[in-house]
Amino acid sequence: MVKIKKIEDMGWTRTGWLEALHHFSFGDYNDATNVSYGPLRVLNDDVVKPGKGFESHPHRDMEIISYVIDGKLTHWDSILTEEKTVSRGSIQYMSAGSGIIHSEINKEENDLRFVQMWIFPNAEGLNPLYNQIDFPWEARINKWFLMVSSHDGNAPVKLYQDVEIYALYLEKGKKIRFPLNGLKNSFYLAVLEGSGRVNGISIKEREDAYGDESFELEAEQQDMHVLLFVV
Repeated sequence: MVKIKKIEDMGWTRTGWLEALHHFSFGDYNDATNVSYGPLRVLNDDVVKPGKGFESHPHRDMEIISYVIDGKLTHWDSILTEEKTVSRGSIQYMSAGSGIIHSEINKEENDLRFVQMWIFPNAEGLNPLYNQIDFPWEARINKWFLMVSSHDGNAPVKLYQDVEIYALYLEKGKKIRFPLNGLKNSFYLAVLEGSGRVNGISIKEREDAYGDESFELEAEQQDMHVLLFVV
């Protein structure tokens, strides 16, 4: 069965420089019925004002991925000790492991919008690491593009957890199916841009769909940009 999570079922943080939609409990937003989905613990849709961002802060024992929707994200961490910048459709990722310090700043003149994903690792105290990959935009147009998998999987980004993350940009009027293969039996779909239908059910920008069956996604009246988690 496929279910829809609407924006009113999520939480917000709004400050002078940040507007963040929390798909799961985070910060001052606490909902015991909406804490995580399998190993997916955090899914934050952040809009950051120019010249602002998340100053240096620590993490440990968490797999962390940032996916840029619009603008440019400048990252610094205690492993590389140098700044790296990622743009629309690309990601930076960390295995925080035994401990890492990093920052994420919008150094551009326009707003930055990106998604933060935190995933529980399958072990604690691992050696921390950081990397980033600039994916070609065309790789996700009208097809599921596998960005992230476990270390046993086939994705270019490998995490210490049995999870797959796909990106898709589905053009208006197109349909695409995702079959669950039996090895993993659940999915979580986040609509970043656009709207459409999941198994015939309407879904809008910033809403989610989740369930335990294969599904069909349709971009009826506008293009759709989504992230898909398979666990």
